[in-house]
Amino acid sequence: MFKRILYLILSIFVLTNLGYPMHIAEGILSIEWVLIWIAVSLPFVLWSIWVVSKNLRDRKNYIAVLALIGALVFLMSSLAIPSPVVGSVSHPAATGISSIILGPVVSVFIGFITLLIQSLFMAHGGVTSLGANVFSMAIVGSFVAFGLYKLARLIKLPFVVAGFLAGFSADIFTYMTTAFQLALEFHGSEPLLNVWITLFGMFLPIQLPISIVEGIIAGIVINIFAQRAKEYIDPIVESNL
Repeated sequence: MFKRILYLILSIFVLTNLGYPMHIAEGILSIEWVLIWIAVSLPFVLWSIWVVSKNLRDRKNYIAVLALIGALVFLMSSLAIPSPVVGSVSHPAATGISSIILGPVVSVFIGFITLLIQSLFMAHGGVTSLGANVFSMAIVGSFVAFGLYKLARLIKLPFVVAGFLAGFSADIFTYMTTAFQLALEFHGSEPLLNVWITLFGMFLPIQLPISIVEGIIAGIVINIFAQRAKEYIDPIVESNL
């Protein structure tokens, strides 16, 4: 089972382009919005650190699965494609996978660590935009994907379909949120809704195909775990497996 996941990670790594900044770049947000997004994201990050620490103490082999899924999220979210929206690019989010395998709270931790490393050492995103990027990708992406997955399983959709919806929605809602964050920063005298729709529309031609591919990958990964490694699934997810 783990060989298949590792092959998938290596395939993504071969395709990964590390030459572009990700999400909202450094210096794009004003200090007011930098502080607001830090304040909004920080409680979720602290919660996620507490949950991960508890799981590391209580669950056997947890660190191996955490590292495996963390590597997958890191590599997928590093695959960046230039976007027509100034100060941002398009890329997979991958938090749909982490939220279903490990739960949405742990997915926040993985997203935070991923974004922190990329901003500090790879010039992807930025330290000042970290709070905003964590909110859009790690928080919104994770919880929306988890909610749709639970709903899909509640109505008895197959694992592959439920996984696809999780991966697809994590990506789309991440960029809906990013567009909204940029609209809040730059709408000026223009109606906020109009600017939000315009920005998201600029993301969509690139982001929609990425979201579909990410949904397919998520469906495959989640199906493998559900069928062959159910014991590694977080209990709050496992109840629907």
